[in-house]
Amino acid sequence: MAPLLVGSTNGSSTAALWTKDFCVVRSRHFVSGKAQLGFNRRRRAATAAASSDVKAAPVRSRTDGSAAGSSGSTSTTNSSKPLSWLQSKWDKEIWQLAVPAALALAADPLLGMVDTALVGRLGSDELAALGINTSLFSLSFIVFNFLATATTPAVATAVSSSNARAAGETIWQATSLAVVLGLLVAAGMLGNGSWMLAVMGADDSQQHMQDLALQYLWIRAFAAPAVLLTTVGQGVFRGISDMRAPLFITLATNSVHLALALVLMFPCGLGIKGAAISTAASEWLAAGAYVSLVWGKRDLLGLWPPPQLRPAQLRERYLPFLQAGSAVVMRTGSLLGTKTLATAVAARLGPGSVASHQVLMQLWVLASMLVDSLAVSGQTLVAVNLGQGRRAAAREISDRLLQLGLGTGVLLAALMLGGSPWWPQLFTSNEAVLGTIRDLVPLAVLPLPVNALVYTLDGVLVGCSDWG
Repeated sequence: MAPLLVGSTNGSSTAALWTKDFCVVRSRHFVSGKAQLGFNRRRRAATAAASSDVKAAPVRSRTDGSAAGSSGSTSTTNSSKPLSWLQSKWDKEIWQLAVPAALALAADPLLGMVDTALVGRLGSDELAALGINTSLFSLSFIVFNFLATATTPAVATAVSSSNARAAGETIWQATSLAVVLGLLVAAGMLGNGSWMLAVMGADDSQQHMQDLALQYLWIRAFAAPAVLLTTVGQGVFRGISDMRAPLFITLATNSVHLALALVLMFPCGLGIKGAAISTAASEWLAAGAYVSLVWGKRDLLGLWPPPQLRPAQLRERYLPFLQAGSAVVMRTGSLLGTKTLATAVAARLGPGSVASHQVLMQLWVLASMLVDSLAVSGQTLVAVNLGQGRRAAAREISDRLLQLGLGTGVLLAALMLGGSPWWPQLFTSNEAVLGTIRDLVPLAVLPLPVNALVYTLDGVLVGCSDWG
């Protein structure tokens, strides 16, 4: 996910209002009856209200007394107690998905930070070349994140309603798109690498940095199809509420990446080319692992036989991806584009500036991915509950996720700001770069609480399949 900033928030009440507007309509159950109720009737009413998140009770309007079915848009709970900031009945389900997702999502930024630290030992030009490529590849790949964004709720809804065939069709469509788009991205980068780097600020006026950046780009571009296949695999496993498989794949492939980088960069003397080779190799390894594990679940996911689509059906079948893709590409492209532009501006200020920007950007990405684990829980839990017709439960989960997201953002901002006198030294020993990093830390970390809240809201809306 790309960071998304908004003007202000008003705590959980504003978050709940956003959830109301975009996802489920908040309503109250009014139970009418005679003035005198017997003990047994009161007990039955209390029991029905307490279990309304499992099976919604009929709703009566206070004004006209007419009944509405439990499938109506006004179904919700009869609980008068607000969700506590410290504890909620949904916390166990949320954290069962969020913790392994956080470990998996944080593994890549952590390894990116390790790459930054290793390449930083080679020199400021090498670190600047890595920073330019990191922004370029992030923009190139994250705009296709709709492959996971559309896959997760579609698979979750299909599996929760025992419709394996629909899940299989979604996965085949996402996979075919990943292969085609990945090949196009690779071809575009290989054919236009020099122009792309010049746009990013690595032009002929900084010849050494440009040469280093071009070496990295040409090697890493070959892994573009692998990155998009991995994106689809992540969406599939999120859809079936399996966060352990992505965690295992991420830890295993990143371990290979780290080992290869240490060997290729220093003993073999390949420098930044060694970093690119290790990154590309680990990305193809991850893609192969996802394809293998997803295929192992072909019966559950309805992958065989593959769907036979006539040309007239293609537009209808790919419409969910087109709807999600257009919205996500516009949103992510515009937001991440601002950060890519910032990298290009920093590159024109010199290697020292872009090196500082690279360190802070990696830290921002790490914090964002940790918060994004709550968005993953939202994508899955909201989609599953809506697929089962449990709108009240989906609303309660959404409220709780937004509370947790805001709290996590505040905690991360405090930790990163408090540790700013020490952690920049992990990435570079250049005093000029260190000074710039310390000056910019407050600007980089103070927006994190708002960013965290919006990340979480994004996951809730994806679970609702609301792409607008």
